[in-house]
Amino acid sequence: MLKVPAYAYFEDLRVTVYQDDTMFWKFYVIPDYISVRRDQNDNPVFLLIKYAFGDQDRVANPALGRGGGFMAFDVEMRVAEQDQAALVQRLQDLVDDEYRRLKALAEAHNERVEGMRLSSWAYANNRSMSTSLSIHDVKLGLRPDAPEAPPGNKPPTVILSVPTWTEGTFSVSAPQAASLVSHRVVEGPLSLVGSNVASANMDLTEAGATFMEKTLVNRDGTGGSDLTPIQVRFDLKMWARLPPVRLSIEADTRSVYQGLRAVMHDFEGNECNEDELYHFDQHLKMAVESNLIKISFDTGTLKLDDKFVNELRATAMEIVTNLMEEKFFKKEDAPAATEDPVAMDDERKVYFFKSEQEMEFTSIAYHEEIRSIAEWPVHPQGTMQSFFAGMSAQEIGKYVRVADLNDPFFMTLGLKVSAFADWEHNPIAFVEAQVQYEGRDENGDMVEKQQTFTFSKDSTRGEWDPSLIGAKREYQYRYRIAFQGKPPGEFTRWERERSPQLNLSIPDAGRVHVRLLAGQIDFAQTVDQVQVEVAYADTSSGVNEEIETFRLLDGQQEQTYNRVIFTNWDRPVRYRSHFFLKDGQRIETDWTETTARQLLINAPLYDKLDVRLVPTGDWAGVVQSVVSLRYEDAANNYRADEAFSLKAINEFKTWSVVLRNSQVRQFEYKVLTTFQNGDLREGEWTRMDGDQALPIVVRTVPQLVVKLLPNVVDFDTSPVVETTMRYADAANSIQKVETFTFVKGDKIEEWRVPIADNSPRQYRYQVTFHTADGRTVKEPEVVDDRTEVVLPRLLTPEIKVTLLPRFVSFIDTPVVEVSVRYEDAANQIRFNDSFLFTEPVDQVFRIPVRADSPTGYELQITYFNKDGTAFPQTPVRTDKKHFPLPRFVPELAPQP
Repeated sequence: MLKVPAYAYFEDLRVTVYQDDTMFWKFYVIPDYISVRRDQNDNPVFLLIKYAFGDQDRVANPALGRGGGFMAFDVEMRVAEQDQAALVQRLQDLVDDEYRRLKALAEAHNERVEGMRLSSWAYANNRSMSTSLSIHDVKLGLRPDAPEAPPGNKPPTVILSVPTWTEGTFSVSAPQAASLVSHRVVEGPLSLVGSNVASANMDLTEAGATFMEKTLVNRDGTGGSDLTPIQVRFDLKMWARLPPVRLSIEADTRSVYQGLRAVMHDFEGNECNEDELYHFDQHLKMAVESNLIKISFDTGTLKLDDKFVNELRATAMEIVTNLMEEKFFKKEDAPAATEDPVAMDDERKVYFFKSEQEMEFTSIAYHEEIRSIAEWPVHPQGTMQSFFAGMSAQEIGKYVRVADLNDPFFMTLGLKVSAFADWEHNPIAFVEAQVQYEGRDENGDMVEKQQTFTFSKDSTRGEWDPSLIGAKREYQYRYRIAFQGKPPGEFTRWERERSPQLNLSIPDAGRVHVRLLAGQIDFAQTVDQVQVEVAYADTSSGVNEEIETFRLLDGQQEQTYNRVIFTNWDRPVRYRSHFFLKDGQRIETDWTETTARQLLINAPLYDKLDVRLVPTGDWAGVVQSVVSLRYEDAANNYRADEAFSLKAINEFKTWSVVLRNSQVRQFEYKVLTTFQNGDLREGEWTRMDGDQALPIVVRTVPQLVVKLLPNVVDFDTSPVVETTMRYADAANSIQKVETFTFVKGDKIEEWRVPIADNSPRQYRYQVTFHTADGRTVKEPEVVDDRTEVVLPRLLTPEIKVTLLPRFVSFIDTPVVEVSVRYEDAANQIRFNDSFLFTEPVDQVFRIPVRADSPTGYELQITYFNKDGTAFPQTPVRTDKKHFPLPRFVPELAPQP
């Protein structure tokens, strides 16, 4: 049986080695990782299948989805094959060293090596083996022919064995997202034999199958990642022999005797006799707890569980009880009547506590080595390696497969046929369609299947679902039309198709149907209307020619030519157009043939004079500008004129004139503009030549515009400021006076005066201040011609003081309040204000006064310390323009 703790751990090989408890050359190897099982050909037992359901299957059962995947693999706890030889060699080297030291130790004590056994559990870290081996580490003189005896002539050969497993389970940690994994078998019991092979599998969604495939396989089909997104854990228990536990019991019988007497005496309330025994086990436990009896365990390097330690304690107490019984009690036959005797193990005997004269006091020393076995847990685990990295696409195909579940044997053609026709307007009685499907089946035989469909106004759909012939889906079809009152016509030629949905688009059978659409025709400027003549004839089918005329207008640019002929429309349609221009001209085209079902009518090519009217200039205050244009071709007695109204600078117009003589391209124009103020300006006729963009320039009425800027006015001193603007131009009878009022918060005002082209641009203005104390101050009138007037500040006497806090310590006094008081009784001026300082930043106050007002004012400073206590200072009267605030001195400050 293997013994714990572990014999050695080989970090590079990632294996833990346990030694046998009797044969030092026998080992149990447990890797600390889990790997994908490999078969006898060294191939990983792993399979990922990505599959897709057939289209027909998904139509029959929509719950199937698009597909999915299935992943199955085996895992085991086995040392890697490439590490096995290296591990055995390392262990053999250690066994050889161990054997040589054991043989030398035996010979030194005149013993045979076959009678030597190792008993030491003291392994060094990473097991490099002890440098020395003493007699205390071995057992001598044992049977030389026992199975666990080492050979006498050479070191034993290393034996690798499997632990005795008692129980074990496995669990697989895989992606938990329901969008990747739908079902899983990822936990269960282990076999507890061999390498503990466990099998796991997962049902994957279509996204999960793609996720796994792209993780394991590169785009070119070769092996990708060598890791899978899967972790496996084994939870195992095995039988293991624990290191021996050494039990030691030591006691001095005199101390124990005196202690037990005291304990028993205290317990009985000083009323007990020496020959009485009561609750001996309880008193003995108290003696152990009071350290009169010393019980100790040497468990070595192992941490034993509480159950095992409690069993050891029970064993120790039993030994102590037996020892103490012999030393402290005498056993006598039970008398006929005994006062409170205590019967212990033998009901026929009674035990009496010995007197001190009867005791023989000695020291007790008891030592025992206890051996045991236990279930020892191990938990190897790790992320699974897929061994795919570097594999070719052909090799990967053995483990990652993509399956298409389409099986032609179970499939059908599933053909749906629909006939689309204008049953309401076309004289169709029915449509007959034939479908032919042929090919070679799985046996190589030629198979042919046919189906005929008849469609009418009330039945436009049909289905045909024969079994597939092999995997072929191609078929051929044709159809014919039967008109009302006539036999069916000829079949169309055979057409090939693979689609499971065959849509027969029946043309305008039995009638001629052509849409007439107006194309490039300028109805706004040039063309008044277009008359289109349409004719159709098919004498071979008995259809005579008929001509029908349609009119296209600006508001009606689409017409339809519809004629029932009760036969197929297989002849071209003839048409010609008549263009009636707005100037009275008429242009005709020649007869033209077409087979199109949509006819676009475009204007013929003709010479035009195109003039584009483009507004420019300043259109502010413009009501409208009327542009009159005229054209004359005297040789052809041809004239054209038109007027356009423009109301904004972003409005454009175009004047087009169809020319009878392309060499005559001169025209004239003039502009009449009206303004919002009632002015009117009309230009002269101007002669121009050729196509062009004609700028329509507008000149606005001249204006005098002056901006009034109140930015520098002190509204605290003068809350209301009036500005009176005056303009006079006697020569042009222009005179205007306007007053603007400004208060605090008002913005720039603009004064506009319409003037004449020759008017002067000088004006006059006067500023009036209404002060806070009720006075009115008028400034002298000013003559100016600037486009901006900056309203001045009212200059009044004032007391301006700057408070300087630069000497204040804001650490000692974080807040300083300064109260300002000023009074001029003669002029009825009073001023009170407070200023708070929390940082060394200057603050300024102003007091508007009169010329004869006093300049002195009063300050009171109050300091506040960190806890909010206020220290008001004695008021100070001064007339300084800059007042530095002094630093707070607690010793000089009045107490609050």
